[in-house]
Amino acid sequence: MTGKTFGETYTEYPVSVSGYIPEEESDTITLNKESGNELIFYYNPQTGLSYTVNYLEEGTNKPLAAAKNVDGKTFGESVTERAIDITGYNPVAPTEQTITIELAGNVINFYYNARTDLSYTVNYLEKGTNAVLETAKVEKNRTFGEVIDGNKEVIDIDGYTFSEVKPASITIGVDEEENVINVYYTKRTDLTYRVEYYYDGVKDNNKTVTHNNITFGTVIDTYDHKYIDGYRFDRDDGRPLTVGTNAADNVIKVYYVKDNFPYTVNYYRDSVNQSNLIASEKGEEKVFKTQLTAEMVAADLGEDWLNRHRPEGFK
Repeated sequence: MTGKTFGETYTEYPVSVSGYIPEEESDTITLNKESGNELIFYYNPQTGLSYTVNYLEEGTNKPLAAAKNVDGKTFGESVTERAIDITGYNPVAPTEQTITIELAGNVINFYYNARTDLSYTVNYLEKGTNAVLETAKVEKNRTFGEVIDGNKEVIDIDGYTFSEVKPASITIGVDEEENVINVYYTKRTDLTYRVEYYYDGVKDNNKTVTHNNITFGTVIDTYDHKYIDGYRFDRDDGRPLTVGTNAADNVIKVYYVKDNFPYTVNYYRDSVNQSNLIASEKGEEKVFKTQLTAEMVAADLGEDWLNRHRPEGFK
């Protein structure tokens, strides 16, 4: 400074320097020479400063973890921070940042994206037994935090009726064993089956029996016989029957054919007194309602027998 008087005493104050604090508030000097009159003020960097580290979702700036606040830092100090691990998220580069401490605005932001390599599983089960009804569905490449509506995972399963979903929804997490939706079903109980009866290959529609309110998968191995005179059981088709959803396939067919019966030829002296039996002989079995002829009888009993016992005039 110029224009000062020799021998005078002057007081000076330190100038303000951003980020620094002077060691002395003021100092004095007495001018005792023409040059070299000098005052020196010393400064120290400001302490007690802080910085903050934020962990944010990229694109939304949603905080993913509590911010880190660090106190006791000095102006001009260099600090380095690294991105932390956050469940379900991957850090975005740079994952390490260095800043120099200023008086204010000391902030480091790390950004993250949700993981998209996760999966969830849907099981299709019978309610009450947990029997597996369909191959489990595995959905891959799902995003952490994504909400899955379980009701949208319901499918149609032949023979079963949808019952419930547990849980109703899930939020995709990193533990894929917990990313599970169970869809439960119960067997249909509104099914039918028929028993059809055939006589000599012809179905008698009046004898068909329809059974209602049958449970899917029920095994039917019995039925009621419906014999008619002169017929015997031949075979059945479709037994045992496992009841399915196609009514046309839920059929047991029972077949009957005419039975064979023996016949007897009796010879009497007259038609009035049937106690006067001349001879009696059984013929071979014939199909029910077969009309006998002399030729059939002769073939069964033999011409000699007939000739010996044939009444006069019998042909």
